[in-house]
Amino acid sequence: MAQSSNPDVENAAEKDGFHRPRRPNPETLVYLKSLPLDADASSDEEIKAYVASASDDAELPPIMAAALAAIDEIKHEVASLAGDEDGSEILEALIRTAVPYSEQAARILLQGTIGYCAHLATHRYGSHVLQTLLQLAVISRSDKDVATAGDAPPMSASGVPPLATLVLAIHEELLPQATELRAHLCGSHVLRTLVCIMAGVRMKGHGGQAMRRGKQKNTKKKRKRALHAHDGDSDRSTQLELEYELSPRVDVAIMADALNQMTEALSGSEVQAPGLLQQLACHQSAGPLLIILLRALTYKDAPSSWRKKQAKRAEQPASRYGDTSLEPQFELGSSGYKLMERLLCWQSGNADQAWAGDVIYGLAGEARGSHVLEAIFKLSPDSIYKEVMVLGGFDSAETLKEYVEHEVSNFVVQNLLMTIRSEDQATCILRALLPLVSNGYVIDPSHKRRGVLWRAAELACRFNALQSDFEASLRVAFSKKFLEDCVTNLLFVGIDSKHRETFALDAPGAHVVNSLLKFTPDIALRALTGALKMSKDDLESLAKNSLGSRCIWDGIMGRAHGVPDFASACVKLVKKLSGRWVTIASDRVGQHVVMNLFQCLPAMDDRKRLVEELSVGRSRLNGCAMGRNVIAACFVREFSMDGEESWSALVKKMLRNTAWVEGLQESGSRDESKSVPRTKRIYKDNFEEPRKSKATKHTKDSVATIMDVIKLPTDKGAPRRDSYHDAE
Repeated sequence: MAQSSNPDVENAAEKDGFHRPRRPNPETLVYLKSLPLDADASSDEEIKAYVASASDDAELPPIMAAALAAIDEIKHEVASLAGDEDGSEILEALIRTAVPYSEQAARILLQGTIGYCAHLATHRYGSHVLQTLLQLAVISRSDKDVATAGDAPPMSASGVPPLATLVLAIHEELLPQATELRAHLCGSHVLRTLVCIMAGVRMKGHGGQAMRRGKQKNTKKKRKRALHAHDGDSDRSTQLELEYELSPRVDVAIMADALNQMTEALSGSEVQAPGLLQQLACHQSAGPLLIILLRALTYKDAPSSWRKKQAKRAEQPASRYGDTSLEPQFELGSSGYKLMERLLCWQSGNADQAWAGDVIYGLAGEARGSHVLEAIFKLSPDSIYKEVMVLGGFDSAETLKEYVEHEVSNFVVQNLLMTIRSEDQATCILRALLPLVSNGYVIDPSHKRRGVLWRAAELACRFNALQSDFEASLRVAFSKKFLEDCVTNLLFVGIDSKHRETFALDAPGAHVVNSLLKFTPDIALRALTGALKMSKDDLESLAKNSLGSRCIWDGIMGRAHGVPDFASACVKLVKKLSGRWVTIASDRVGQHVVMNLFQCLPAMDDRKRLVEELSVGRSRLNGCAMGRNVIAACFVREFSMDGEESWSALVKKMLRNTAWVEGLQESGSRDESKSVPRTKRIYKDNFEEPRKSKATKHTKDSVATIMDVIKLPTDKGAPRRDSYHDAE
């Protein structure tokens, strides 16, 4: 196809202050539709393998060559194609394929949008193209530009400005229209992306659509939409998080002034009486934009110490319960602090705060403004957090009751319970909240406020605050004399009539029981007794349920090593569910319960009792992958074929190796001389074996070599199937 001159520039017209491109050339669309751009997993792997290859003889993947050639061919028609339904889809495919691996391709495409960004930002198709291009233009997945490879198609990039210059040009074009774009359905998304680029952060989306707060759920089940392979790179998801990531292609420092200009255009420059900005905070498009702006400014000014903590936390597994993401806090006087002042009408130095209290109260009851208030809670330093909490009346029992009873602001209360900073604050808000537990309001399933009870239980567990009062309130609410009788009421809300083998497990109630199992030993023991009172069918169903196994079974086994009563409970569970362990071990979820329980049992005789039952059903376990995992983890085959003595030696060796690795992990940065005594103490505490002589330890029960440790598992999951063949 012959390269066109530049129809966009020649035929551009002004309408409502926006430059509008002409319609795309039909021949160009035919050419683009003929390209082999059907990206799949194999194509992505092929491109990654080419980029990682250090050989000069590596051949450029066909899909990449086609994308680079097409980008050079359509560089004068980018804006026209972005406004077309078919053209925009193909253009996004070109962007996803080539731009992360070629800065030259990113510059060519960005230059094609200059002059038309204001129009594209408000276009139903062009806005997606523009934000996808901006997001991926600053991401580099290759150390070398694939467009400069020897076998790459020629691309004429002479005269194309640097990437940072093009981003600033887009900013200059959108800045005069920022007041209109911030409340525009499409334009606000483009501004979100631009703000993140200038602040040096990246948005990460999570699959799934969050329902607007206060809206009644539709009882009709909808068919779930299959997630696109690249949905994580777009803003279609309503659940977003930010990640601090300096771009290797753009220097964020040169964009500081541009970011300040955009911040002032979106939120003003001074604190004013409640008005337009607070209305925008409650707007369906402007509200999320202001949240992204606040978080981006906070991330940009975050100290280097926080960035190191973030990098270290990324390497660690996340906690399952009550885990709030590690986010920085803006400092007093920073750009994020000033934005918070304007959002809440905060008058620094004025103790009266004539407007802030009413603004906080109003935002808490609005479906979208509540998210803005939650973001402020998460990002505020401790001093501001306390003042916002007091001004909003969250420490008052009367006001807190209004918040909890409201269909929207109860979510703000839950977020507040998750972000409490000190034990004094926890005691204060729990004391105001416990009357709502005692009268049964947050417990009654018809009120749909059990999430508040869940977060309150987590808060009491986290700060060890008012745990006895919380237990007493639960007993009063359920009209029970003992906590043991409340466990079943918290867990089950009814039986599923369609499937007799399943039950309706209440998710918040299960999390409450999990927190009760982590309370002080006396309260936790009473909750444990209530769990052990459940029927065999219920315990088996909990073991096969993902939520039930995590909250109840893991809650019991998690304290088995430290609390003798919980270790005894594990033994009682083995006896109580006798005859059912083969069925549980063959389940997708139950297999993990069996493997974890095997390691948590206090004595070898208890493990022997469990393995004896599993060995009887070994033929059934061999018939599925889950059962084979249990056979390998519990050494069932060795028990049946080699006898108890050989099985016992293998189990002890596995437990020693696991404890040795866990000891190294706990020691962290300790030096080697300090970690060795810690390892020996672990062996002594866990195995209750008589102390042996040094010679015997050296010849028989010595700690395994590092190669043996590598072969054996370090987690609670299934070990390698060949691990039990390592003879001692």
